[in-house]
Amino acid sequence: MAHHNTLGVASWSALCVIAALQLVECSGAAPPLTHPAQPPPYDLRYRESRTYHITRDARGKYQLSSEVKVSITPLTGRATRQVTYGVHEAFYARVEDLQAEKDGDSLSSRQIEKTTSQGKSFLYNDQTHLLKFKHVQVGQTISWRYREQFTDIRWLPWIRVPNHDRLERFQITVNHPPEIKIVFDVAYHRGELKPRIEHAPTRSSITFENVPHVLPLKHLALNRSHATIWIQVRRGDEAITPVTPAEYASWYRGLFRPSRPFTVQQKNLVAGIVGAAATELDRVARLYDWVRSNIRYLADERGINGIVPRDPPVVIDRRYGDCKDMAYLFVAMAKHVGIRVDPVLVGVYVEPQFDGVHDWTFDHVIASYVHDGRRIFFDPTCDLCEPGNLPERDVEKDALVIGGDNPVRLTIPSPKQDPSIEVDLHISPDRPTEASASIVLRNGAYRSAVQARRDKRGERLQAHLSRIVGAEFYRMLFSNFEWGEQKEGVISLKAKAGLDEFVVGSSGQVYIPKVPFTTRSRGILTREKDECPLHLNDYREHVVLRLHFPRSHFSLSPSPPLALGSPETGLFAASAARDDSEILFAYSFQQLRKLFPPGKRRDRLFDLYRSLLKNRKQMFCVKLVSP
Repeated sequence: MAHHNTLGVASWSALCVIAALQLVECSGAAPPLTHPAQPPPYDLRYRESRTYHITRDARGKYQLSSEVKVSITPLTGRATRQVTYGVHEAFYARVEDLQAEKDGDSLSSRQIEKTTSQGKSFLYNDQTHLLKFKHVQVGQTISWRYREQFTDIRWLPWIRVPNHDRLERFQITVNHPPEIKIVFDVAYHRGELKPRIEHAPTRSSITFENVPHVLPLKHLALNRSHATIWIQVRRGDEAITPVTPAEYASWYRGLFRPSRPFTVQQKNLVAGIVGAAATELDRVARLYDWVRSNIRYLADERGINGIVPRDPPVVIDRRYGDCKDMAYLFVAMAKHVGIRVDPVLVGVYVEPQFDGVHDWTFDHVIASYVHDGRRIFFDPTCDLCEPGNLPERDVEKDALVIGGDNPVRLTIPSPKQDPSIEVDLHISPDRPTEASASIVLRNGAYRSAVQARRDKRGERLQAHLSRIVGAEFYRMLFSNFEWGEQKEGVISLKAKAGLDEFVVGSSGQVYIPKVPFTTRSRGILTREKDECPLHLNDYREHVVLRLHFPRSHFSLSPSPPLALGSPETGLFAASAARDDSEILFAYSFQQLRKLFPPGKRRDRLFDLYRSLLKNRKQMFCVKLVSP
């Protein structure tokens, strides 16, 4: 399970079509309503039907196959620009009898190309069939159809209802034996639609018709589809396709092959790693450190290894693996020294979240260990994450702990973290627009800086560090970085800060903004009028800034402090103080959460960002005095 939806690669067929139609997808600011009252003129007509056949073989095992048909008719010249479309073939769903036409004329074999995607750190044997239409004219219909043969009915995928202009008809039909019950569990992304759902003794279907295109929203995970459909297959009380955590964990673990034990040499290696560690937690930390430092991330996702980890002894020998290989190696090494560490399946880039558990619910694997009643999470793929910390991509994500007999579904909490960026600016007595900067980077900022130092030199490294730090502050320019002390998870830097556009000087006075951070205010506030979830994925700002003015050259004008936000959303504070040697302006901003469903918490987030925007022009003031 790598950092893409390995468990859900069959979705690629629909995603290829969605990506292919980006050129004809409307763009612009978020609308005030979920669906525009008056849709824009349509660029195309899109129709898709998926028919699944559930049969029972001589052994009583249920089998699954499908037929897919897609047709697109461009209605404007703009819609004719896209001429290549993709059909994805997953390792568990063989594509057969693929045919494509343009106004009834079949594409030649030279116009259907089979490709295998590879990446710098990924190896796949899933394939994409590229359909290359030529000279498509307005009003012509292009279409394709194919069949799929699934190796197991439990690979039955989630289906996306695409947000196309215009979705004329989208239908899913399931033909099944009379003892089978089909449940269509539908998650709506942009307001509830009204599909037609029909159930007969041997046939069930769900149909969407004449669904208007909706414009994309900022900070929304699923702009390219209207809904996700989960087809659940049951026979009485028996789940043919897993739904509950226990059902899914049982199926998933059933895919594993028997694991061979560590060799004598490998056992000695594990013993040497834990050494004379004083506590069990220390031994866990040492094993985690060894895996993240010695196993190179390389995802060999070919075949079943897209979902099942390799034997831990094999991973030790090869010194490479993907997330599940590294997590299960960590688990096995801990087990060898008598410690229970659990594998944890995580949905990093997975939306939406259903109440049940599906193969597509997860796309990543980490590990966890319970210490004094508290579960601590470890992500061995993050080689720069010290024990107890996590990359931001894992935080607040849906997860399933599957190490014991009773799987536990939970949301991964944020680890306790110090500020990611902490800056002290010592203002020049002669030029308030210049300062020397002392900078401390932690968490994601630390990892970005260390990775940049590995890959870049000279001006490119300077520019990268300037972006990391400067992106957080309003009209400050950082340059001339000097690398200081580097410890586990922490870097100290020195730099110069240009404040020409940050501080304002006038008639012997210097004005300093009360809100110095470049927050996401404007992008977030465009979402006030809709009722969709707000996703601030992969980054929660936690920044501290202190400005030090020498008391010998400046005096402080009285000004009240500023405190905004709530513990449910985020906190901002700004204050001014003085002592015998300096005037200190102290600021902090911490966004405490990333996911905001409709409700009070989301409303309070809007309150915070409105207040930040409102106070953008508020200033502290110091006066110049003769030394």
